Amino acid sequence: MSALEILYDKMLALASFTSSGFAGVAAPLSLQASSKVAMSKVAMNDATRDAAGGGDIAATLLSLQGPAVLWGPDGPLQDPMKEESDIRGYDGYGKFANACAAAGIDLTSGEYTVFVPTDLTIDNFLDTPGAQLTADILKYHIVPGVHKKDSWSSADLTTLQGGALTYRRMFRKDFLDDATPGVEPAGASKGNAFPADLACSNGLIHACNLVLQPGWTKHEQEL
Repeated sequence: MSALEILYDKMLALASFTSSGFAGVAAPLSLQASSKVAMSKVAMNDATRDAAGGGDIAATLLSLQGPAVLWGPDGPLQDPMKEESDIRGYDGYGKFANACAAAGIDLTSGEYTVFVPTDLTIDNFLDTPGAQLTADILKYHIVPGVHKKDSWSSADLTTLQGGALTYRRMFRKDFLDDATPGVEPAGASKGNAFPADLACSNGLIHACNLVLQPGWTKHEQEL
C-alpha cells in the first residue's frame, strides 16, 4: 500500500469516528441529515440507471437528470435555513451533448462508451483562464465500443481523439486519468453520486466529475 493510500485510510477512519459522536453523544444533526441524503442519492442513482435506457446517447444526455447539487455553506444563510447537506437542485449533461453536436461529433449512431462531465463540471473547467472545450477534448471522452465499469482495468480505452485513458485503482476508487467516473458516495458526509453503466441504444454513459484532457501523465509521486 502506498503512502498516499495509507493517508487516505487514516482520513476515512477519522471521518467515521467523528460522525459517530463522542462518549455516547449523538452525532450533529447536520451529519445525521447528510446520512439520509446519502441514502436518497443511492436510491436516486438506481432510478437514474433505469431511466437512461432506450434512447441514443445524445438524446439521453439532453434529458437525463444529473447528480444532486447540495446547498453547502449557503444553506444556513437561507430563510428558512437549510442544512448544508440539503438538496438544492440537480445537475445535468446537456452541455456536453450540445458541444459535441456543435463540433460535428455524432452521438446518435455508432457504438460508444462516453465519459460525460456534468454541466457544472464543464462550467468549472471553463472558468479556468484560457480553457476551451475543443473538439479534441470532447473526443477524448468518447471510446469506441461498450465498456462497463467493471471492465475498465483490462479494456482498450483508446479514444476518438487518438489518446488512451489511463486506468488506476487507488484509494478504493477507479480512476481514469485524474477523474473518478461513476464514483459513489463513500459515507454520510461524502460527495455526490456520479452514475455509471447507463445503457443507451448505441452504447453506455458514465458520468464524470472532471473534464478529461489529452496528454495526461502520471503524477511524479506515482512514477
